[in-house]
Amino acid sequence: MSDMDVLIDPPDWMLIGVGADSFCQHPHHNHSGDHTHEPDPNFIQFTYTVGLAKYGGYEYMITALHPRDAGFFLNILGIRIRDENLVINAGDEVLADLTAGGWPFRVVDMDEDNEAFKAGEDRKVRQLLFCDRSGKYPGEDGADENIARSQRVAGSTWEKE
Repeated sequence: MSDMDVLIDPPDWMLIGVGADSFCQHPHHNHSGDHTHEPDPNFIQFTYTVGLAKYGGYEYMITALHPRDAGFFLNILGIRIRDENLVINAGDEVLADLTAGGWPFRVVDMDEDNEAFKAGEDRKVRQLLFCDRSGKYPGEDGADENIARSQRVAGSTWEKE
């Protein structure tokens, strides 16, 4: 083992970021990132883990944030789950102590029968919701509807609470 191997401890899970451009079906989209039209305003970008479930039993996803930002939070969460044996339950608030602006996330379960993120596998998925500027999460009375709408995905259970 080299000194470099000791210094680098990469996560042993992957992050998959899905942006609005990834699902563009417009015939004039040249797949180089150049658009001749507006992206679909109803598509919600999301980022999710693959392989983190081997530590805590769940994969995690964040919607509406740029994959770079969501990936930062998901990797911090993954490192804490792996290295600190962090146990996370639905309803918990996590990461508030690790974000410069005190930006907590609330953990919610995804429906067990949701196939959107399971890809045919027996996989449990949890969504990390972020609050609005007043500290209200989607589904709470008085929560900013635009923030809530940006985090609405098929299978999310927060709308049923």
